[in-house]
Amino acid sequence: MPARDSAATIDEQLGALAAQDYDGPWEVVVADNGSRDATVAVARAWTGRLPGLQVVDASARPGASFARNAGVAAATGDFLAFCDADDIVTPGWLSALVAAARDHDMVGGALDLATLNDDDSRAWTGWECPDDRLAPCQGFLLTVYGGTCGIWRSALEQVDGWDVDYRNHNDRELSWRVQSASLRLGFAPGAVVHYRMRSSLRVLLRKSYDDGQAAARLYAAYRAAGVPRSDTRRALRAWAGFVIHAPELAASRARRGVYLRRLGEHAGRAVGSMRHRVLYL
Repeated sequence: MPARDSAATIDEQLGALAAQDYDGPWEVVVADNGSRDATVAVARAWTGRLPGLQVVDASARPGASFARNAGVAAATGDFLAFCDADDIVTPGWLSALVAAARDHDMVGGALDLATLNDDDSRAWTGWECPDDRLAPCQGFLLTVYGGTCGIWRSALEQVDGWDVDYRNHNDRELSWRVQSASLRLGFAPGAVVHYRMRSSLRVLLRKSYDDGQAAARLYAAYRAAGVPRSDTRRALRAWAGFVIHAPELAASRARRGVYLRRLGEHAGRAVGSMRHRVLYL
């Protein structure tokens, strides 16, 4: 579990891990990515209540990918399950991942967007999260969510771990790399996680901008493998729409969130296109 400044939420997640119904041996590794709050103290307070709990220092480089790799290095198991410090796993989460992994190299579960989020936050995302299958991203390969996934150590080592150069869409990048290596990706029914969305418009805008840059970078890396280019005309219409729909910033909070999420994503794609010398608007 990567964690950074998660003192307000990690206690709930660790409690949910303590309530897992998995009856085999397992351990919990929290990889602290340079927290400045009480994340480490809160996590260590669970010593004795969680199997094999370790809290490791993963502060040398910011990013969930670096923290996950640090957690993998500290873990001893052959199967690696990943969750995030601000979500809440359901009681059968680990059992479902393990069961699905019997026939696959990497598996992913489903996200529940309703339990931890208000109507405004759900309206912002524009996500469609199927609860019965994995879905493709960017019109390309299937993707697992980093907050509910599992992979055999041998498979992760085969593809050289999480890519630390991706701060956003790192789960998408790893999923694609796994499939490009002819490894088997599968869905884990029952591996459900209550996902916590961003509740700040400022954080939403920043994340959307970073997501847009990452999408352009993924296009640059995988276009030869078949990632379709974005619809340039549609993107230009979207930019015109930002001017036309600017009054929505003064409308409801939900509409402001949708506007800012789309604006951030398109701005990130434009900057990412210039940075990676592609056209992905």
